[in-house]
Formats: sequence, C-alpha cells, structure tokens
Amino acid sequence: MVAPIVHEITSLEQSKDERMASAPLSESVQRRLIAKFGEELLREGFDAMPKRIKRNCRQANMTPTEYFLMDIIWSYWYEADHLPWPSVETIARTMGKGTRQVQRYLKRMTEKGFLCVVPRYNTHAVQITNHYIMTSHHCLKKFLH
Repeated sequence: MVAPIVHEITSLEQSKDERMASAPLSESVQRRLIAKFGEELLREGFDAMPKRIKRNCRQANMTPTEYFLMDIIWSYWYEADHLPWPSVETIARTMGKGTRQVQRYLKRMTEKGFLCVVPRYNTHAVQITNHYIMTSHHCLKKFLH
C-alpha cells in the first residue's frame, strides 16, 4: 500500500495546525507521481497549473519572471473559493528578490491584465496581505491563443 500523498501547500505565515490540505489522491495517481518524482519531492505536496498556461505564457507576453511570480501565488491557492494571499515578503523571499522589486512585478502584471490585486485590511483598518485574482475571463483569455 502506498502512503497517501496529500495535496498540501503551506504558507510560511501559517502554523502547522493552520495548514490546509485536500483529500488524498487515488492510489493509482499516487503511484504515477511517485514514479515520476519520488517520495522525497512529494513529501511537502504539490500544486497544479493548466498546461495551456505553461505553454502559452510567452505568446501572452508574460516574462519568465512574471510566470514564476504567478506560479508562486498560485501555490498558495488552496481552494477555488478562497483567493491566495501570500505576503509580498513571502513572494520576495521565494523569488530571491527584494520586496520593492516584487511590488513592481505585481504592478506590471496588473497593468498587463494578468492579475488583479485586492488589498486586505485588518479590523484596525491597517493593510495586511493582498488577495490575488488571476482567474477572471479577462486574465485567462490571454492564454487561449
């Protein structure tokens, strides 16, 4: 019997008890993933991105850096009805860039129509991490060519 692989992506801002996970994959899917990647790489989970986006990002005028940033944001998207919200600092740390540079990338991606940034505020009206929307028809139609 194969140990269950759980699609689990963990935010650096979350404690272990706050991690979100979906149901384990079927045993046949688990075997195929282990055969491709090995158990060590799958231990922390995985995330999915449509192949059409991967294959058409250059035709959609997305730079490799913008693709990397989008992939990082999507790795924090746990459920369809809960928008991803990694902090700029988390994104910068993952990319090996400064926070100001990441803010410029986010602004450029917004201007190009790849994502919408929705500021979030706590109960004291202080801005906290943003929500990111990359699934609107406007954003995704760029990849349908």
